[in-house]
Amino acid sequence: MLSPVGAGARYIGSMHRGKDGAVGTPSYTESYWVADAKLGYRVNSTLDLQLNVYNLFDTNYVASINKSGYRYHPGEPRTFALTANVHF
Repeated sequence: MLSPVGAGARYIGSMHRGKDGAVGTPSYTESYWVADAKLGYRVNSTLDLQLNVYNLFDTNYVASINKSGYRYHPGEPRTFALTANVHF
């Protein structure tokens, strides 16, 4: 059964990295919440559509950073995904 509406959230605590290493990457990042949502619609008995919105509020965040800061990954901006499921 297709779930018509859904939501979720992710919480990530603050992160620290060493003071040595990359210049320009943060040595400390604040904790953050990121919210996602989805909306599903059954078109007919053979077709379901689902729209997912990731990072619903377009939160700026650091997804990950290693000890020296050279592997710094900013979080993804708001992203949409449309899925079609065909049943046969």
